[in-house]
Amino acid sequence: MPPRRRNTYHHGDLRRAVIDAALQAIREQGSPDFSLRALARRVGVAPSAPYRHFEDKRALLAAIAAEGFRLLADGLRKAAGTARPGSLDHLRELGVAYVRFAARHPAHFRIMFRPELADKTPYPELLDAASDSFDVLTSGIRAAQESGVVRPEETGRLVRASWGMVHGIAALAVAGQFGRSRAKIEAIARSASEALIRGLEA
Repeated sequence: MPPRRRNTYHHGDLRRAVIDAALQAIREQGSPDFSLRALARRVGVAPSAPYRHFEDKRALLAAIAAEGFRLLADGLRKAAGTARPGSLDHLRELGVAYVRFAARHPAHFRIMFRPELADKTPYPELLDAASDSFDVLTSGIRAAQESGVVRPEETGRLVRASWGMVHGIAALAVAGQFGRSRAKIEAIARSASEALIRGLEA
């Protein structure tokens, strides 16, 4: 006898269920190699049900990416709250928090920077979430410049360089290049952040 389908849509949780099923598939496969129909089977609803919440697969990926950027921004703010704004310690914690986020949420991280989502304007939720997380990094470096501990170059240039460095470490961590020990990944993130700070100091 085939498994009975659960009509989660009528309970108001189908959107969340589809996102969770997509994240699980990404964790299993390492990429979003699935269709909305396949996710519907995972959730146990009719093939057309996910389209009630997502126009197409890209819209689903945009929702996952937006959620990822919100989690990233939250993680950055919590970590930054452990150090004085404008200090080098503040920047160090931001760098570590970025890598920590990627290690804890690899499925989100794999989606957030996909080429098909580079243009975020069709997805206001994603655009706002990405801008918010980037603003945390920008504010951290600008505050350090204002306090005199980071050199007074064009802020955007320093932000892009810093982001590129910590993002590279995070991507390597997600790819398993540092193993699966979170303690080891944290230690590598701290070493990388120290190197980054030495390059930013006034």
